[in-house]
This record gives sequence, structure tokens and C-alpha cells, in this order.
Amino acid sequence: MNRQKRKLELSQLRSKMSRIASLESAIAVPKAGWLFAIRRAMGMSLRHLATRLNMSPQGIAQLEERERDETVTLGKLREAGNAMGMKLVYGFIPINESMEELVLKRAIQIATEIVHQSAHTMELENQGVSNSRIDEAINDIIRDLIENKPGKLWD
Repeated sequence: MNRQKRKLELSQLRSKMSRIASLESAIAVPKAGWLFAIRRAMGMSLRHLATRLNMSPQGIAQLEERERDETVTLGKLREAGNAMGMKLVYGFIPINESMEELVLKRAIQIATEIVHQSAHTMELENQGVSNSRIDEAINDIIRDLIENKPGKLWD
């Protein structure tokens, strides 16, 4: 994937994630799970939902349990949601920092390792380099990794 296309995708994802992040507290999963909470709030029994999904009431109870245990599939959640007139929505947001910051942090880590390894070897051969040259080399590698070799960041 070329750099411009990757930048565009990153920008589009950042925009989507920003909108999701603003809703994060509103979409927190209820303690009993979404399926149970919605079904109960709508006054729908296990049997009612089971009939709509061509399942047994026990199967619905197990489905709700799998949602609480986080072992349910998105397909099953979507199917159950549709049976209650709901639409499944999901997404990801970065935990602590933006995707760009995650990429930069990783590039800094790799570049620092590469340069310090080389600097150590050169020092052993009495060819030490200045700290400013080391910083310059780290910045060059960071730029190269981000712009030209993003796949190398995750090896």
C-alpha cells in the first residue's frame, strides 16, 4: 500500500475512532450484557426471543451467558439484535494514545535499538559517534520506518 493511501486510511480511521470515543461511556456494556438488558427492558421473555431466532429458551439463556463471558460471536449478536429490532454496532478505539502515536512510539523504539546497537559496535572499534549524530540517525530511521517501511514496525 502506498504512503498516500495509508495516510488517507489512517485519517479516515482516526475520524471514525474519534466519533466512537465520544460515545464510549454511553456504549459501555451493561453488566448483564446487552441482549439480556434489551430483552428485559422490552418485556421480551426468553421464549419470545427463542421463537424469533428458532432456538430454545435455554439456547437464548446460553447466548446471553456467552455474551457476558465474551465468547459469543459477532454474527450471533447481530442475529439476536436483529430479532429484537436492533442493529449491532462495534468498533475499536486506541487505549491510551492515537494510532499515529502508537506507530511513532514503536518506530522510536526500533530506531533507538538499531542505532544504539551500531553505536556500541562502532565504539568497540574506537569509532565512537557523537550524541547529536546518534539522534540524527535515530530520526532518519524513524522517518524511514514510518514513511517507507511500516511493515518493519511490527516484525
